[in-house]
Amino acid sequence: MVSLILLLAAQAAPPPTTVYVVRHAEKAKGDNPPLTEAGQARAAALAAALRDVELDAVFTTNLCRTAQTVDATAQAAGLSLQTIHVADTTLATCTPKLTAEVSRMPPAADAEQALAAALRRLPAGSQALVAGHSNTIPRLLEALGAERLCPEAYPLDEQGRCWLPHPVFDNLFVVSLPKRGPVRAQHLHYGLPTPAR
Repeated sequence: MVSLILLLAAQAAPPPTTVYVVRHAEKAKGDNPPLTEAGQARAAALAAALRDVELDAVFTTNLCRTAQTVDATAQAAGLSLQTIHVADTTLATCTPKLTAEVSRMPPAADAEQALAAALRRLPAGSQALVAGHSNTIPRLLEALGAERLCPEAYPLDEQGRCWLPHPVFDNLFVVSLPKRGPVRAQHLHYGLPTPAR
């Protein structure tokens, strides 16, 4: 009888939300820089890696490098880019121009906490893609309840902050957010390997 109850409870559990988290691809130098050729190739590799994933939402910061990293993937899925305000800039200045529509999330004092809350509000079984930065990804993963990246996977910097190493662009974190139960995260890679892991 107990096993029947456990079986029924397992069947009644809603499917988890799956969140794919990447750092922006390789970027040029300057203020709000676009992707380099290598970055554009990585953005294409991301679209190819996720081509069989039925995405429901795509989130990016309001900087060209993150938006351009997920633009082709959003366009292929027929989704707009939901932007998180992290800098006083506009995506209208990006070259090349973005192909996906852009919508803006309301401003928040803590962008990672606000994004984690938005991801948790998605319907059960949703799949979302997020493009972030070397300093925002560790905070977002922690806000989602995933295992801490630092100091386990990456060392803390001199100020005790967690950052992804700057030359590394090939990380793909896949986070499973059940409505109840533990959060599970996988650390994968996509595209060409970058120098240091």
